[in-house]
This record gives sequence, structure tokens and C-alpha cells, in this order.
Amino acid sequence: MASSSAPTGEKNTHASSFFNPNNQQPPPLSEESTDISIGEAAAIGSNVFKLFLESLARDRVRLVEVFREVDKDQDRQLDWQQLYRLILRLVPDATPAHIRYAQLLLDRTGDNMVSYRELATALKASNRGGLAVKLGKRLEVSLILNKIGLILLCDNLTPLEFFKKYDVDKDNAWNDRERWALLRALFPSMEPAEHLLLYDCLKELDRNQDGKVTWEEFMKAWTAGGVSALPGLDLINDPAEIQ
Repeated sequence: MASSSAPTGEKNTHASSFFNPNNQQPPPLSEESTDISIGEAAAIGSNVFKLFLESLARDRVRLVEVFREVDKDQDRQLDWQQLYRLILRLVPDATPAHIRYAQLLLDRTGDNMVSYRELATALKASNRGGLAVKLGKRLEVSLILNKIGLILLCDNLTPLEFFKKYDVDKDNAWNDRERWALLRALFPSMEPAEHLLLYDCLKELDRNQDGKVTWEEFMKAWTAGGVSALPGLDLINDPAEIQ
């Protein structure tokens, strides 16, 4: 999937008529439908990018066309409602859990906005297998690792560089304070109670239960998921090229 330009310019009318032949808008998200727990999002919605890719391939359309269609103000970002419409265009049977999972994984600043670059990178990483890490039965841990994987790809970081970024005291381990800082940075839009849940789940990485997550324990999490490195880490040069 590749394109030479970011989503700017005129909207693609063919894509619009293809995805919405009756020109009907998806129903708005209610407050209840957006109130999806982390567990629900991780359990139900974690295959959202796989479904994206299948739909794009099946219908022979480009992501950039669908993005342009939904991005009415052409600011190269999607808010919650726009992301909802984009997901429903590609995955009509998507649930609010799919949308919440995509939002949690893609939102980098806490404003609930998703850029084209972030979405395109997530799709390419998913296609390469870089967002398929699992660890035991704690799906929330998979969400954490997937978010880290996406940041590595977007920011062109190695796992070690990422680990050192939050190892403030340089002792080759994440202590309690450093893990809290990590989670707040990974998921800035989460409520404190949700951060607390993820903090408890993150303890699964602390294999010897000494209260710290060492570099070795962090890397074992990838190995436990069947991924010793992040596929595609060296393959994404410009996610804006993804179609």
C-alpha cells in the first residue's frame, strides 16, 4: 500500500459513492456507546486493523481515499466521530469496542484526534505483524505492548531507545514512578481508574516480582508473544506513502 502524498486536495467522489451509495451518515455515537472498558476494547476490538486491511483489499480501494472522504475539514486528522464513520465505512459490523481500541492505540496527545500518518502506520504495522503481540491471558497487556510497538514505528525508535526514555534513574529497570509516567504518556486520554487498571496489568511483566520491570523482562514480553523483534520496524520510511 503506497501513495506519494498525504491526504490533501479534492475529495474522491468515487470512494464516497462506493462506500455510501445512499449518502446516509452513520448514526452518532451516544455517551453510552463510547463508554467501553479497556478490557472490552482489548477483547473485542483488537482485530480492527486486520478487518481494515481485509476490507481495503477486498474492495480494491485506497485508505487515502476513504480518509479524504471522512476528513471533511481537510486538516489531516480525524476526531472521534470521524474515526467512527471511517471504521463503519470499511467495517460495517464494527462495534464501539473496535472504535475505542483504535482510538486508544492511535491517540498520542490526549485530544482524541487521529492523524493519517498514525492510522496508516498502524495498518502497515498490522500487515507486517508488528501489532500482534500477546502475553498470557491479560489482553490489557497486549494493548500496552501494541501501543509501544506503534510508537516505535512512528518515532523510528528501537525497543532499547524506548525503554531508556522512561528509565529516568538509569538503573536498567522501570520502577513504580517510571511505570506510571509510561502509562500516562502512552494513554493520555484515559481516566485515572483506567491507568490504575493498566498499572496492575503491567505487573505481569515483572517476572521476579521485585517491584521493577527490567530491560530483560521487558524484552521477554515480546518473546512470550512470539515476537522477538518488531516486524516491519525497518520497513516503514514514510507512512504517508501508505494507501
